[in-house]
Amino acid sequence: MKKEIIKAVMLLSLGALFFNSCKKQVSQEEEVTFTVTQETFENTIEISGNIAAADQQKLKSSSSGTIEKVYFKEGDRVKKGDIICKMSDLEQQYNIANLKYQIAQKKLNASPREIELLEMQLKVKEQELEDKRCIARFDGIIAKLSVHEGDYLEAQNEIATIINRDYLKASVEIAETDVSKLKLNQKVTFTFPAYPKVLEGYVSYFPAVGTITSRGSTVVDAEVRIDNPPEEILTGFSFTGTIEITAPKTLLLVSKNVLGFENKKTIVKRIDKNGNEETVEVEFEPYGNKYINITSGVQKGDVLKNLGGDLRSGMNKDSSKISNTARNDGNSGNAGNGGGNFQRGNAPAGGPGMVPMGGR
Repeated sequence: MKKEIIKAVMLLSLGALFFNSCKKQVSQEEEVTFTVTQETFENTIEISGNIAAADQQKLKSSSSGTIEKVYFKEGDRVKKGDIICKMSDLEQQYNIANLKYQIAQKKLNASPREIELLEMQLKVKEQELEDKRCIARFDGIIAKLSVHEGDYLEAQNEIATIINRDYLKASVEIAETDVSKLKLNQKVTFTFPAYPKVLEGYVSYFPAVGTITSRGSTVVDAEVRIDNPPEEILTGFSFTGTIEITAPKTLLLVSKNVLGFENKKTIVKRIDKNGNEETVEVEFEPYGNKYINITSGVQKGDVLKNLGGDLRSGMNKDSSKISNTARNDGNSGNAGNGGGNFQRGNAPAGGPGMVPMGGR
């Protein structure tokens, strides 16, 4: 008797397990409703690097000597041709005056060749005098000043650094697989750890030849630029960013099972918070094998009834077309075929290779 009771209990337990398993499987495969979600997709190329000034001039002493006069201080703005500092040049001035006197004397009785040689020597001495002056070659800011009046310098000692901050630029590596997507003036976003706001710039240049890195990969060094940068962004600051290949696209995604057909119109059944159903005409486009992007009729967060994708009155015959078209659409958008470098978020299974930025 006990054996029969135990056997009956075991059969009941197995039956309950089987029933629960089947129920769970059915509930997973046949949801009653679906919620419309919103995903924003971006087609971008990731970049990173260090920002640099539009132009930079490093002033170094061309000969040895003593700093006689410094005309600017660090942080000052200078104009093209301004003398930043001057080294002692008494010897050069004497040599020039002496040569000019000799030339004047030689013109009375010397040959033209002698006078020509003296005039060439005079040009050399005038250049030596010019080298005693450190001159700005463009409008800019003195970012660094390394000398003071009275300092003695050897040849090639550093004097100052002048930068032009009309714009900031950076050279970034673009993988060869992404080069075909590059265009001049494409939008670039910059994020700096040292600055709270995201800045916008653009692609200003990229060459027609690639280079091979030490890693063995081929890249193109493109130039990206920020016009009128904020003063808080200093040259040398690191950044990460993206080059926008195509504008971000926002989709309203839901299972294709919500579709129905009524009075020659494609419809869905929208359910309000009280459980009431409303028939809504919609327009859509395929998105992968299981999803659609609804282009009109509903909005983010709407709850739609599962109609099984039953497009009746002949439309059900085209349900395979939806799947096939969606499959083609998904394949054509993958990252290996012009999809770019997509980030942040996860597209529903079967969608194109674009990956959403997030936000539902």
